[in-house]
Amino acid sequence: MPEPAEELSVSQLVLQAKQLEIDAVRQLAGRAELVDAIGHLIHGLQRERGATSIFLASGGQRFADVREQAMAEADEADRQLRRLLALQLQPAQGPTAPMLSLIAWVLLGLQSLPALRAQVQRRQMEAADSVAAYSRLIAGPVELIFHIADAARLPGASRLLVALLHLVQANEAVGQERALGAVLFASGRCAEALQQRVMHLIDAQDRSLQVFADFADEALRADWEAQQLTPDAARLERLRRMLSTARPEAPLDSRHSQAWFDACSARIDSLWQRVLAVIGQLRAECEAQRLRAEQALQDSEGLLQG
Repeated sequence: MPEPAEELSVSQLVLQAKQLEIDAVRQLAGRAELVDAIGHLIHGLQRERGATSIFLASGGQRFADVREQAMAEADEADRQLRRLLALQLQPAQGPTAPMLSLIAWVLLGLQSLPALRAQVQRRQMEAADSVAAYSRLIAGPVELIFHIADAARLPGASRLLVALLHLVQANEAVGQERALGAVLFASGRCAEALQQRVMHLIDAQDRSLQVFADFADEALRADWEAQQLTPDAARLERLRRMLSTARPEAPLDSRHSQAWFDACSARIDSLWQRVLAVIGQLRAECEAQRLRAEQALQDSEGLLQG
């Protein structure tokens, strides 16, 4: 005869449920740190992609120093991310199988980066091809952020996570816009396929930023709306009109490549600051929920003891 199962303790179940809630909050707080590190890597690789596009489109005559600096920044972000991953992959942090697979994809892409950089340095690829190669590389970290946000099921954080995801989408669309527009200006010719791709990326940004505005709090939304009235935003709009109205194969003034890179960079930096702001709000929400859950655990313990 099998031994009778030990009688379930209601108090133990209640306290375990409260403890699991606290663990979930702590795990999300750790994920927020991971998203921050992934974002820094994306930011560095985006800048390297943009500088590389001008370097190649100009035949290696321009942006060599900017590219070197961007590579150093991306390498430092890579090291920081790997250090954090070593902590986040501990069993206590609850990594999932999809998350581990995505991390493997990211690391595999980073392993291919030295070969890509060497090919660029020897100018053995076209500028547009380099944009595509870097975009495939960046897609891995972006997808990892999407998974982390989608896997979070914490009440109170859902709106923040939706706002964060669409900010990341918009940021990457601007990064690709910067790189492709730089190719057009630096080459001195309006290639129709790239021109149409830039227009598509602008539309994608607008859609993502509308969702961000719908889910962000009032302060962040007002802050972003004010950013659209700055001289940097006006300068980018003028350059966008210059590209959108150019006839296919028409000549472009290559001297505008620097202004384009700077204007797009200002937009990317502005979006990046909003990403950091949302991550900061997410951390604060996690801390507030942790404190509430710990207080609820103490209250439950006292109630059950009574």
